[in-house]
Amino acid sequence: MPEGMVITLPWIIHGSIGPSFKDLLENVVQDTLRELNIKVNIESVDSSEMPYTKVISEEKDFSITIYSNALVFEFSIFGEEQRNILISILNKLKGENVPLPNEVSVYTTVLLPGKKFSELISFADKEYSPVSIKLIKNDGKVKELLTIERYGIYSSKVMLTLEVIADDVFKGIEYVFKEKTKIANALQ
Repeated sequence: MPEGMVITLPWIIHGSIGPSFKDLLENVVQDTLRELNIKVNIESVDSSEMPYTKVISEEKDFSITIYSNALVFEFSIFGEEQRNILISILNKLKGENVPLPNEVSVYTTVLLPGKKFSELISFADKEYSPVSIKLIKNDGKVKELLTIERYGIYSSKVMLTLEVIADDVFKGIEYVFKEKTKIANALQ
């Protein structure tokens, strides 16, 4: 089961300081990765809508997209090494007196072999089988959106997408791992 993950840290920044904040984020990310001896390729996209910089590590199989008000981490696999990269960048941000956002988004998608989708979701009308179903849960500390959808028309595979909004990035990551494992086991 792949363990990919997307983590978004959004800041509320006034428009006039957005470009200088983006420069700060770029410097922190690049300095941290240099200190960790991680080789990266850097792509700058100067879009009129939302310019961004993408830092890509093919060796470690991750990327970080830097916007004027957000960092988006995309990890193909999220293990201890990736966690250390994330912690190093967050610590460097704190060292630059950048407060971490009040809410973060943690997102993962997993393709699971399992029961046919129609067996997972049953309705009174047995001829009706939805393409996907979304479940929303909000317990105050963590907001969760779970989407379960059929992967292909005749496939017995199920794609599980879990997005969590949490007040702490590591709470969000731990919650996603716990919930994903629990749901994956139920769908097997």
